[in-house]
Amino acid sequence: MHAGQAILLSPAQVVTIPGLLLASWQLGLTVTLTPPSRQLPELAPQIYAAMVYSPSQTNQLATKLDPHEISVLTLILNTAPNFAYLVHDHAQPLTRRSQPDLILPASQLQFTQPQLLKMAEHGQTSAHVHDLYNLETGLLPCLTDLITATPFTIIPTKQDWPSKVG
Repeated sequence: MHAGQAILLSPAQVVTIPGLLLASWQLGLTVTLTPPSRQLPELAPQIYAAMVYSPSQTNQLATKLDPHEISVLTLILNTAPNFAYLVHDHAQPLTRRSQPDLILPASQLQFTQPQLLKMAEHGQTSAHVHDLYNLETGLLPCLTDLITATPFTIIPTKQDWPSKVG
C-alpha cells in the first residue's frame, strides 16, 4: 500500500473502522467508507488498492480472484478475529492534485484530513457512537472522542449485520 492509493472499507464489524481509518490516513490512503450490503459486491481492483468486506463476502470473492493480481491477506485483530481483506498487488497510486482522504458515497461527501480534524476538534464527544457510516451521528463523534481520548462504546445498528451479510 502506498500513499495516493484508494481503499474501500465496507466491513460488517464496525469496531474495526476507527483503527482502519487512522491507519489508512497515516499511510496517506483515500478511504471510501460504505455500509455493508446484502448483495455480493463486485471486485474493483481498477479503482481500489485494497477492499475490506464482511468475512463471508471476502470468502465468496476469494473464489473469483486472479492470484497473480489480488491477494487475500489476514490481519490479526482482537476486535475482529479472522479479519481478511483483499489487496490488488499491482495497484498504482492515483495521480490527483487535490485528493480527499475520506469519501462517503451514501451522502456523496468528501473530506480531507485537515477538514475532518477541524470538524472533530469542534465536535461534541459522545459516550455512545451509534452509526459510524453516518457523519453526524457516528463518524465525527467517534473522531472527536479519539482525539480527546474520551472513552466511548460503539453500539451496533441495523446496518451491522455480522451474521446476515453475504
